[in-house]
Amino acid sequence: MEKILEVNHLSVEFKTTLGTASAVRDLSFSVNRGEIVGIVGESGSGKSVTSLAVMGLLDERTARIPEGEIIFEGKDLLKLSEKELCKIRGSEITMVFQEPAMALNPVVKVEKQLVEIYKIHDPSKVKNCHAELVSLLEKLRIPDAQQVLKKYPFELSGGMKQRIMIAMAMLGKPQLLIADEPTTALDVTTQAEILDLIKLMQKETGCAVILITHDLGVIAEMADKVLVMYRGQLVEERKIEGFYQEARHPYSKDLLGARPEKFDGRFWSIPGTIPNAYTPLVGCGYCTRCREALPECSSKTPHLTAFDDGSQVRCHRCCQKGVENE
Repeated sequence: MEKILEVNHLSVEFKTTLGTASAVRDLSFSVNRGEIVGIVGESGSGKSVTSLAVMGLLDERTARIPEGEIIFEGKDLLKLSEKELCKIRGSEITMVFQEPAMALNPVVKVEKQLVEIYKIHDPSKVKNCHAELVSLLEKLRIPDAQQVLKKYPFELSGGMKQRIMIAMAMLGKPQLLIADEPTTALDVTTQAEILDLIKLMQKETGCAVILITHDLGVIAEMADKVLVMYRGQLVEERKIEGFYQEARHPYSKDLLGARPEKFDGRFWSIPGTIPNAYTPLVGCGYCTRCREALPECSSKTPHLTAFDDGSQVRCHRCCQKGVENE
C-alpha cells in the first residue's frame, strides 16, 4: 500500500525551569493511504505531542525537535516554512482536538469560524458557501443546522461542538485526519455517534486517520493497525487482529488485562506509575513495572524487533523470536 505519512526517528523535547523533558524518543512509524492507525498508551506516553509535531503546532519557545523527519506526500514537514505549512494544515492534514471547547473561539459564531476554512484554502467559495455548510451540518446529524450556524460555541453541547470540529475537518477534504481523543468527556451514546461520523468522513474522503485514544474498545472497532507508546517510545506495532489475539509486549498485555470487561470482582490495574519525562531513560522504560522483566532490562536498551507479519516489538524477551531492527 502507498504510504502517505512516514515519521522517522522523531524526538521531541521541552525546555522548562525543571530541566529538559523528553516527550517523544526516536519514534518511527508510517500510515498508508486510507488506513486507520490507532495510538494507545497512558497519559504522558507522547501520543498528543506526536500529533502536534505532525501538525506543526508545537510551541517553538519551549519545544525542540533535535532529530527526525515527518514525511507527508514526499515532503519533510519539519523543513517547511510556516507559510508553506499553513497551505497543508487545515486542507491536506486536519485535526479534531481533544477539547473542542478550547479549539473553537467562544465569541465568534459557528458559521464565521467555518467560513475561515474557505477564506484560507478556497477563497472563491466564501460568498456562496452557506448552503454547502448547512448541507454538511445536516450530514453530520446536527438538527436545525441553520440555527446552529448562527450560534456561539458556548451555546452548544460538548457533542455538538465536536461535530462542528469534524465539519471543519471535512471542509478541507484532507488526505490525513488526526483525531486526538475525540470522545473525551462525552456520554457513551454521543461517543458512538462521533466515532460513526469519523468513519463516515473516512469513507467519503478516503483519507487516512490517526486515532489517539485510551479506549482499547474504540481501537478494536475502528483501527486497522495499533501503535502502543510508553515513555515516548513505540513499544509495539501490530495489525489489529493479532494484537487482540496475542499481544507481545508486556505493556500491551497489561493494557489489555486492565480492560473493564476483564472485571472479576475487582478491577485490575498496572502497578506503579509512568516515570516523569525528566527522568533519564536507562534500559527498558517499562522494566520497573513489568512482571516479565529480565536482569538485562534495567541496564540494556531494547531495540525494535521485526516479525514476519510486519509487526514490531521493543522487548528483550522478543529479540530471539524476531529480527532486531535498529
